Amino acid sequence: MHHMVPLLVRTGLIVVFVLLLEYVGQSRLVSSSTFVPVSDMVRSLVSEILRGRVTPHFVRTAIEAASSFSFAVILGVPFGAILWKCSGLARAFEPYLVSLYSMPMVMFYPVFLMIFGLGIFPIIAVTFVAAVIPVVLNTMIGLSQVPEVFFKLARCFRLNRWQVFAKVVLPATTPFVFAGLRISAIYSLSLTIATEFILADTGIGHRVRWGYEFYLTAEMYGYIMIIIISAVLLNIGLTRGETALRKERL
Repeated sequence: MHHMVPLLVRTGLIVVFVLLLEYVGQSRLVSSSTFVPVSDMVRSLVSEILRGRVTPHFVRTAIEAASSFSFAVILGVPFGAILWKCSGLARAFEPYLVSLYSMPMVMFYPVFLMIFGLGIFPIIAVTFVAAVIPVVLNTMIGLSQVPEVFFKLARCFRLNRWQVFAKVVLPATTPFVFAGLRISAIYSLSLTIATEFILADTGIGHRVRWGYEFYLTAEMYGYIMIIIISAVLLNIGLTRGETALRKERL
């Protein structure tokens, strides 16, 4: 029963928040060109889905976000391991990685636009740069937190490299690596949408900008609801994946 309390509290807060937004929209405390009731947002979103307008934009955004995240994981985890193994290389790269981490990556979009031209590639490139940094840093930090005695114990049991990775490194670094993956995934989604908002002819971000520019307020908020739901589901999926992996390693 106790484990249900947090879920009930979160659900209650969401319900209260949605009802409050509905009241603000219905009471016209805010101009209808700025905010509309949640019910209008839902109706607009359902209408867009039934007309088949959401799918192509959602697929485009999903491809861009998933591609940048995949590249960040595939390249970021090995590079983080290399930096952990080579301390001199880590000292050389770490200031630049931390500096990039604090910079707004959207500023690099014009550069990638000139290199790749219009389309999905500059969006994937600029999103990848932002998404790969937390993966690299968290992988490096996670590996550095593994006690040396674990490796000595593994050598005593004559474990091979794969066994050391599966039985020692992976369980010890899972919290750090998954923290980096969660940040990277949210970066991939949010920056993809932000970049689409600036300059794209397809995607969820483009549809948000379209609604904003043409005063289609209900439609704009409907697409924003898709973004919020996608981010929540993505975070839940990664959290459950981490939990399942920990249980499997116990």
